[in-house]
Amino acid sequence: MEHFPAWMDNPSTYQDRMVDVDCVVHCAGAIKALNLNGFMEVNADSAGAVATAATNAGVPRILLISSIAARGPLLSEGQTEFSPVSMYGQSKLEGEIKVRIQSDLKEVSVLRPPPVYGPRDHGMLDVFKMAQKGWFPTLGRGEARFGIIHGDDLARAVFALASIAGPLPPGPFYPEDGTRCSMSELADAFEQAVGRKLKRPRLPEWLLWTAGSFASGWSQLTRRSSVFSLDKVREMTAPSWENHNDELIAATGWTPDIPLVEGLKSTYEWYRQHGWL
Repeated sequence: MEHFPAWMDNPSTYQDRMVDVDCVVHCAGAIKALNLNGFMEVNADSAGAVATAATNAGVPRILLISSIAARGPLLSEGQTEFSPVSMYGQSKLEGEIKVRIQSDLKEVSVLRPPPVYGPRDHGMLDVFKMAQKGWFPTLGRGEARFGIIHGDDLARAVFALASIAGPLPPGPFYPEDGTRCSMSELADAFEQAVGRKLKRPRLPEWLLWTAGSFASGWSQLTRRSSVFSLDKVREMTAPSWENHNDELIAATGWTPDIPLVEGLKSTYEWYRQHGWL
């Protein structure tokens, strides 16, 4: 989906539905677009419109589900300043800014999840399809580290934060399962989940950049956006996407319940049982 319906641009058309609501959780966005404006329209402008509607309806607190892409990758040891490397990340960060500004000093908190997986998820389905066929391509040595979280654990984190007693802490918070794995370790986990050894061809960065350039060019030619693009390659080639959930745990008492291998196994079985694989 590249654009929200026209009514999303007019908060007065849906703010009545927010009356007597304790907390609005905004969990929507575009993961593909033809250009920065396309991302901004959905991930920034519409998020701001939701905040405006919630404020006008008297909602006391707003919880925005953003993305770790808004923070940006870890580029060096001891790094303290971050910035997005993709248009997607830029738009999610701008969405955070607009929600805070347009919420008119209401309680606002931001969650920045890493990659999310689980039943009904389309985002990682292609990875499961490759694993089922015995493949798990990795980039370079496959040692860049990143967080990951099961959808059920993320949902519990959202509820824990939204229902916290006292003032809503602003965050941003980074929910993840504590694994902070490399691609090689993720491949190990997928092997256990699908019950077979996986071939792990190493993809050189130049190949990804070439493929990303072709995908982006084709999208512009056909006017059909794709998740895989130069924008996505900028994220994929970052050295690290590590994050930590310590502050979220301290603020809410939430802890992740689903270990990576267990979550991948249950997701794999769900896909098979429902004919997705």
